[in-house]
Amino acid sequence: MNKNTSVTVEVLIDSGCLGEVDVLAGSRGLKRQVRHLTVLSTPDPWDWLEGNEMVLTTGYFAGGNSQTLFETLKRLIDKGISAFCYKEDRHMPPISIEMLELADKNNLPIIRLSKDIRWIDILTPVYTLLTQTNQASLKNIQLKTTRLFFHNLLDQPVITLEEATRIAESLALPLHPAYILTLMPFDRRKPQDVTKRINESLTAAGLDCVFLKHNGHLVVISPRNEADLSADQIENTSRHLLDIVHSAGYPPNLPFAYPLCTAALNQLRQHYIEGVIALSMLKTSKDKATMIPYDNASVLGLLLSTQDTDTLVSYARSRIGALVELEEQGQVLMDTARTYHETNFSIKQTADILSVHPSTVKYRIGRLNEILGIDPRNLKEKMELYFAIKTWEILGEIEPDFEKSYRCF
Repeated sequence: MNKNTSVTVEVLIDSGCLGEVDVLAGSRGLKRQVRHLTVLSTPDPWDWLEGNEMVLTTGYFAGGNSQTLFETLKRLIDKGISAFCYKEDRHMPPISIEMLELADKNNLPIIRLSKDIRWIDILTPVYTLLTQTNQASLKNIQLKTTRLFFHNLLDQPVITLEEATRIAESLALPLHPAYILTLMPFDRRKPQDVTKRINESLTAAGLDCVFLKHNGHLVVISPRNEADLSADQIENTSRHLLDIVHSAGYPPNLPFAYPLCTAALNQLRQHYIEGVIALSMLKTSKDKATMIPYDNASVLGLLLSTQDTDTLVSYARSRIGALVELEEQGQVLMDTARTYHETNFSIKQTADILSVHPSTVKYRIGRLNEILGIDPRNLKEKMELYFAIKTWEILGEIEPDFEKSYRCF
């Protein structure tokens, strides 16, 4: 291919970069130019869209809701995307006739991909082709490739350092011996452009870091050339990042989680999960500190970072399925049990945190033990209950709309 030739949707299909595909609608738009790819995992990716993106998705953000998918497609069309490509998944609602008609009207290709293809199988050949075709946009392509690579790492249940390194090398990404992963909750009450301002501020500060909006959290991944940084050095680096984030408009009263040690490339998912756990724990704590340290060695973090979602659901189902089926009543009992555990089984502290009478806490714990058949004297059973509850809650934070998919057992 001549390097000055534009890469279009049709070129990517014909080249085999997308694997086996079915064009369901918008075939008149196959000549649309593609400048880069975006993996859509949240319903509000507008900060990152610039036009001429080919969007890849499993419909995860839609949670099975066809109307959410339809409204998102309308927004994507307004943003000038090149094509909408999807894999069928448990989260993906059916493509409606209205969606197909909308795509045809706007000449937007809707493309069904093979269920077995991985995003990395598409990213590598497409970005290789784009790089060869348009050297002028190499820097922008590398930035988007880097973001997609780290999004993929944070979503991978199991991956070795060798696998992570091989994928990074195949994408021509720079490698570092260590990384610092910090994160904070995404404040949806703030204007949508706050994430763009944070990204611009980090760039203006000359920091070599990657900024992501990942499943309801803002994540900053800072590469380091030293793997043996002290806890004080990591805290100082994290505090500097927090100052920049605040200067860009992020609310100073919201928490910011940072690690106690650096992570290797393949450990970033576990660090992300541990950070989510730390932020989650803060919800039941009276401590309103802004900077929250997290460790990378908790049993719960290891459990969540090395298992696939279905296995974790099975684990939680076997222990708290009866509570989940009770919906709101069950949620109250789970909140009480979690807080009871996190206060070292203190009735009084649990009552204070939940703003209820101590006798109410005693009743709820007794009711929960009765429903689940737990021996209150058996510490092992109480620990398993706590892990099951936290697994259920953290999965919901790592994967938005998780409970909608798994509510019915």
